[in-house]
Amino acid sequence: MLYVPPPDVEGRYEILRIHTRKMKLGEDVDLWKIAECTELFTGADLEGLCREAGMAALREDLSARFISNTHFQTARSSLRPSLTKAVVDEYSNAAINDPSTRKH
Repeated sequence: MLYVPPPDVEGRYEILRIHTRKMKLGEDVDLWKIAECTELFTGADLEGLCREAGMAALREDLSARFISNTHFQTARSSLRPSLTKAVVDEYSNAAINDPSTRKH
């Protein structure tokens, strides 16, 4: 078993940058703030958040020219992270207590 922890805030920020690089973002979008409020989101969760923000913009206006912070907030309120603190703790503790993961 290989334990990979969920991305930290810097990792989430980089993931958001990757998934929004082809999106026209409004000046009010702060990817760092979005990264800060998406603890326990996996990379796939963050990809879904970006996709849903884009869909929110299109639902509002089919010819939307950019994605605003409001669209990200709408998307964020409708999504939950795949992970919970309990699951992360369980996997983390299992990895720490697994003798095969210890260095000799």
